[in-house]
Amino acid sequence: MRKRYLLPLLMLAAMAGGCEGLAYFLHIFAPAVPKETVKPEYDKLDGHKVAVVVFADDKAQFEHPGIQLEISSMVSYELTQRLKKLAIVPPRQIVKYQRQSIHWDSLDKTELGKGLGAELVLYVSLQRFSTLEHGSLRLFRGQMTAQVSLYRTALPENQARVWGPKELQVAYPPDRPSERRDESDRTIRYKTVKIFADLLAKKFYKHEIPAKS
Repeated sequence: MRKRYLLPLLMLAAMAGGCEGLAYFLHIFAPAVPKETVKPEYDKLDGHKVAVVVFADDKAQFEHPGIQLEISSMVSYELTQRLKKLAIVPPRQIVKYQRQSIHWDSLDKTELGKGLGAELVLYVSLQRFSTLEHGSLRLFRGQMTAQVSLYRTALPENQARVWGPKELQVAYPPDRPSERRDESDRTIRYKTVKIFADLLAKKFYKHEIPAKS
């Protein structure tokens, strides 16, 4: 008999808690979503020292100051959250190296990695970054495209690439642009980079996604 009244009481408690309480209630009683496991595309990253190096042209750096550091930091963070034995070259150290070595981007990746003290170089070549919807000054939409490759510095240059190149593309919001009053340019930029970093990091560890119906 007591079970009979449990669900209505829980619903009342959730409603009394407002939107957050109701959302929690719906989450608790929502049916489980079937999952499937995705294997990493490269599974030998953990246990090594990695430098996440970002190339951005002068235009991208002028329009989005600090974008190299932001991308490198976010990707490094996402990787270390999942790969516990991974060592990371500090992103600020990488950016400092880039500023001090004017022609760093002309170095082969093995030489670049050794200069940074890394065993692996995760090289992100930024091809497009924008926080505005194309052709609009009023609508926000983060859009980012980059080509990514992974290099092992102990190998000869012509054999050093062990993964990639992969072109990754993300957008935030994913389905439609956002009005300026909804979110700031800074927020759109942060969330776009975070989505990209999460997508890239998932290439290197096992994870689950909703199963295809």
